[in-house]
Amino acid sequence: MDKKVIFAVAGSGKTTLIINNLCLEKKALIITYTNNNLDNLRTGIIKRWGYMPENVKLLSYYNFLYSYCYRPFLSYTIRAKGINWKPNLNIYATNDARYIDDFNLLKSFAKIKIEMLLVGDFYQHTFDTSRDGKVNSTLHDNYTKYKLAFEKMGVNVDTTSLIKSHRCNTEICNFILQYLGIEIESHRTDSSQIIVLTNDADALLVFQDNKIVKLFYQEHHKYDCNSRNWGECKGEDKYNDVCVVLNKTSWDQYKKQSLANLPQQTKNKLYVACSRTKGNLYLVSDEYYKRFKSRT
Repeated sequence: MDKKVIFAVAGSGKTTLIINNLCLEKKALIITYTNNNLDNLRTGIIKRWGYMPENVKLLSYYNFLYSYCYRPFLSYTIRAKGINWKPNLNIYATNDARYIDDFNLLKSFAKIKIEMLLVGDFYQHTFDTSRDGKVNSTLHDNYTKYKLAFEKMGVNVDTTSLIKSHRCNTEICNFILQYLGIEIESHRTDSSQIIVLTNDADALLVFQDNKIVKLFYQEHHKYDCNSRNWGECKGEDKYNDVCVVLNKTSWDQYKKQSLANLPQQTKNKLYVACSRTKGNLYLVSDEYYKRFKSRT
């Protein structure tokens, strides 16, 4: 049966495509990683039909693993009463703890005679949900290698359907391409600005403006403002203007126009942050905001 993966970009309509592929005549299981995507999918499905159809099952990845993999197949075998996130060194009499590797699990699914539609953005890979030692540890280091891995498992790869963003306009897409080296185009014809804050007064005005979300590298909760972390805002589509707060490493790389040289996961999180904006993108060094950071 048909199995396809679509390599998409930020804001290109991944959620909409999934919902539009659903119908009331066929059963569908939708699995997604983040709570933001889970909420977006549920909201979109209910908006389409006015209710959640019985033939559509929507699960987070961990909920799927627990309900469909762990409980039916492992729970009885190892006599477990629940899940303990500390590795159990005695399982199956091994000397080391073993975890499910996401991609190998996906390869197993690809062998089943079911229709599969996979949609994702290679450059929004910001964390690993599970890993069996060093298995597939370098899979996300190279786009070509990643694409080839799907082709080898018999999955058709679509790299053209979702290459344009509905969220980000041309200026934002050009910035992402120029500074991060990530190819992204825009459906939009309107314009916006990339505004670099280089003095205390301007930085303070943006910090105090609750209409502009401030996206920090980490520990956003320690700042008394409308804020999120770079990677945490993945899947969110509710911001107009966005201020990306660059830590010392990324600020130095920005000044040298070498943000593309950041470690892969850091670069991916920065891409997520920059691509949240529908309007202007502000950039600022975290040096201007350190005085507002709570010590607790």
